[in-house]
Amino acid sequence: YLIAQSDDQIVGYVGAIIVDGNADITTLTVAPEFRKRGIGREMLRRIIDWARTQKSKSVMLEMRIGNLEAEPLYLSFGFVEISRRPDYYGPGLNAVVMRKDLV
Repeated sequence: YLIAQSDDQIVGYVGAIIVDGNADITTLTVAPEFRKRGIGREMLRRIIDWARTQKSKSVMLEMRIGNLEAEPLYLSFGFVEISRRPDYYGPGLNAVVMRKDLV
């Protein structure tokens, strides 16, 4: 996990695990009042760099379909859709599975 702070307040965090040589981002969020300041971009860059140091072949994540704030960020880092998961976030709340190859 990495956290972003402003003064003594946590304003964002990202977490990832490595399974079978692939990193999986389990969470990435920035407090609404701190969005659009590059915090999410920097945390994503750092977690991808960490995955590289761990010799990960790829980085994976799930994103709620229709998340118009996160999608451009992930696409700008080279993530591509590889599948979808119906009801992943609850009834009618589907996810897109995305992957960025590192090798």
